[in-house]
Amino acid sequence: MVTPDFQNRRSNERYKTATYTAALLRHGLPGYFRKLQDAAVINFNRSGMAVCCEGKLKVGDKIKIQLHSASEQVKEICAVVRYAKKKRAEYLVGLQFVEAKDFSTALSNVAQSTLVSMERVIKHQLA
Repeated sequence: MVTPDFQNRRSNERYKTATYTAALLRHGLPGYFRKLQDAAVINFNRSGMAVCCEGKLKVGDKIKIQLHSASEQVKEICAVVRYAKKKRAEYLVGLQFVEAKDFSTALSNVAQSTLVSMERVIKHQLA
């Protein structure tokens, strides 16, 4: 379960989701990413998400994400690990979405609109 200190770090509400899974790819050599692992998506919003995974990630890791649900697939979402804590045999990881070109700037309007749409779908599913 998400700890209270993790909840307080967020600037926007995140919505629980059980319908998405994620494939995480870690930044390796310059310009290359390698498949790291699959992860369960715990919650999501337009700015980031929390996942639960078996492989160790650390704050600052650069990640590419492929999100999957029964009806859609979104590839190449870039994120930076902002929180990572081992919980028993798994890791709870907080990811912030960023632009691919430098992994440090906020998302473009085009990328942001895709994530806003996904957030609305998830929020509607919870209603």
